Amino acid sequence: MNVDLAHALDAYHLDNYLPIHEPETQKLLPKIQITPEDRLISKEENDLSLKDKYKRLSKDAKEVIEIILNPPQHFQDRLNIKNSKKITQGKLTEFLRLIDSARWKHNVIQKAFNEIKQLLREEK
Repeated sequence: MNVDLAHALDAYHLDNYLPIHEPETQKLLPKIQITPEDRLISKEENDLSLKDKYKRLSKDAKEVIEIILNPPQHFQDRLNIKNSKKITQGKLTEFLRLIDSARWKHNVIQKAFNEIKQLLREEK
């Protein structure tokens, strides 16, 4: 007899029935569905790791993130003048150079963008 068929017949035998709601049976069953508690624990673990990764970013990258999340009013005003209110790398670069062109050189801005991109790639 085929092994799979033998297992299937054993599964239908009443002596092999396990009541699914008993705690002892629950331990034996594979975990198929993710519970809300598991999702919350996973989210908290991911949030902690994201916070740790954020702490490792340079001061420049953190400042760029802060500008994106909480744009200053004069940056918002500049976005309103443009056709689109979306914050893009180009608009952000232009704004940073406008704030302080001596500090925000092209290579400093690109390094900050690359750090942020790497952080986001690691989170996927």
